[in-house]
Amino acid sequence: MLQANRLEIEANLGDSDVVLDIGGWARPWARADFVVDALPYETRGVDGADGAGAERFTAASWMIADVNKPLPFSDKQFDYVTCSHVLEDIRDPLRLCEEMQRVSKAGYLETPSRTMETIYELEGRGYAGYCHHRWFVEVDENHISFRPKTDLLHGSRRFRLPRTAERSLTPSDRVTWLFWNETFTFEEVFMISGRDMERDLMQFRSHFPLPNRLLVAAEDPRQAVTNAIRRRPFLRRLASAALRRELQDLPFDKWGVEGPRAL
Repeated sequence: MLQANRLEIEANLGDSDVVLDIGGWARPWARADFVVDALPYETRGVDGADGAGAERFTAASWMIADVNKPLPFSDKQFDYVTCSHVLEDIRDPLRLCEEMQRVSKAGYLETPSRTMETIYELEGRGYAGYCHHRWFVEVDENHISFRPKTDLLHGSRRFRLPRTAERSLTPSDRVTWLFWNETFTFEEVFMISGRDMERDLMQFRSHFPLPNRLLVAAEDPRQAVTNAIRRRPFLRRLASAALRRELQDLPFDKWGVEGPRAL
């Protein structure tokens, strides 16, 4: 959870407010009175914890459940619910959005930003963003939208951001969030054709213009190298010398009398 937002939530909660943390297994929020997750209480906290002080939840108030299904709580049982870095992971985030509004009076949602999900090799080789995430999540005022994180993103430099893009991101650039009270709206953005998906990916990518030389490198690395060699005479000489050495190792009869000297 973004620290500034967590501190704001904690400052506004009363001690008697009953709080639910959804999907808090990896990094549970100490202020939560209840936690619901697919994984057990005993193995919690592999990524640390959010918040200071003793945990208010216990083994008895840690509920193991599939959050794609109805939550095991009554209507408006909670004063506040948090759901941090969960919606992008699960099969049915729309159902969970409904359930949060059913069981709580207010809450806070947070996911990785679409910018983070678009950075190539952010986490590992050969893919963009985080490998296990299913959705791009975007927030506009009190509305949250979900777009499928299509494999097209990973396969083309036209759609993704370079690894170096992360350097300029602030903590708040890395996530997107929504504070809600009583209700919020949500939707899945349907894209039927590959062309629709490509158009959506390109539209988002266009928010991050690159200098022309970097665009060429992103689209065609070999062409970028060729252009660099043409602009710099010493690189041309190095490339020519390297090519001559390479050709001299080839069988002579492939070249005829002149051989590679003809180059």
